[in-house]
Amino acid sequence: MHHVWEGRLKLIKALVDANRRITTREIGLRLNLSNSTVYDHLKGLGLSSKLDVWVPHVLTERNLCRRIDVCDSLLKRHENDQFLKRIITEDKKGHGAKKMNRLKQFQKPIFTKKR
Repeated sequence: MHHVWEGRLKLIKALVDANRRITTREIGLRLNLSNSTVYDHLKGLGLSSKLDVWVPHVLTERNLCRRIDVCDSLLKRHENDQFLKRIITEDKKGHGAKKMNRLKQFQKPIFTKKR
């Protein structure tokens, strides 16, 4: 059984390498597997779907450094302007919007005229 599983992984990897936009449904139809089985195998291969393209789930060193730089920049910005408290979020079910922190209306005018 382990041999069959390894064979499936190789076939799935070959299909994804040939077409990064292939869907789990297309792979399932070609290999006679369910979508969930295909998805589990893709996850086992370390792949995830981003914008309908299968990509490695592990960040490259360059991408990791970029992520750290962006987070650092946002935290420094937050020290001067606590913008994170003004972010509107949705609950887990996507119902409505909730404010993390209510703002006073019209604290500062957006546009001002030179006098």
